Amino acid sequence: AHLRFADNENGTKLKGPFEIVSATGTFGMDQAHIHVSISDARGQTLGGHLLEGSEIYTTIELVIGDLSRDWQFDRQLCNQTNFLEFVPIEIP
Repeated sequence: AHLRFADNENGTKLKGPFEIVSATGTFGMDQAHIHVSISDARGQTLGGHLLEGSEIYTTIELVIGDLSRDWQFDRQLCNQTNFLEFVPIEIP
């Protein structure tokens, strides 16, 4: 697994095997922003921003919901955080 933990600029590579116990995020045409929680054989759990280079150990059950008919998603600069923050906009 390759994760970036909170308040870290760089990722950390972890040697498994791990099980994905939860995942949430967004997929766009040119980017993905996924956060995962992974658990080891003792049940210890870590979570962070999923980075390139992570591999599925056996399988993953993934459900993707398409909200593009009713929603538009964008990233806009937040004056408080100075990050491009996720902004969902409902389409009337």
